[in-house]
Amino acid sequence: MTKIIENIVPFNKKKKYTDRLVFTPGIWINGKTYWLKNRRESFLISEGISVSIKHKSTHSKINFFDIFVSNHWKEERQVKLLMMYHHNHMKEHFSFVSPVERLIYHMADGMIYLVNGLHNGKSFNHYTIQPRWNITKNIIWECQEKGILNYMPMLKGSAASIYTFDLNLHSRGTQTCSSWSIIGNNKIELNELNNRLLKTY
Repeated sequence: MTKIIENIVPFNKKKKYTDRLVFTPGIWINGKTYWLKNRRESFLISEGISVSIKHKSTHSKINFFDIFVSNHWKEERQVKLLMMYHHNHMKEHFSFVSPVERLIYHMADGMIYLVNGLHNGKSFNHYTIQPRWNITKNIIWECQEKGILNYMPMLKGSAASIYTFDLNLHSRGTQTCSSWSIIGNNKIELNELNNRLLKTY
């Protein structure tokens, strides 16, 4: 089951450095997937879960987000936070994951994009590259009931990268995750900016 929460406030209004990747967070709860499309704040009333996104201006080539997930119920909750990135233009678009570096890369229109994130100082749990139509059809899961992504390491064309964090939300508790994408002309430049971010996290 997938639910798309409709637009309220667009994330990517400001484009200071060419086209950036489009960022869309999501929540998996007990086999249900909720994509929080173009929202800065969302409250899933039936689930007792709220999500708040704060955009930070750290560098002209970096798109950085802090995501706050809160549990409004008295009992503990096990949820997954999904981070999805995709490019708006399909020309020469190639996406892949690097399992050794634990990083995701998108290549489009002569530019390279690096995608990364942290939760409690640790990298994401699972990741995949999926055709964008798989998201609307909700066929990104190997096992939807357990929240296990269908792993694909690379894809050419209309693709989205997705990675997840496993969150243990205490009663009335909040967990914070960070996600970012970096745009550049070469991998060395991207890795330098990424390492700089990791050192200041």
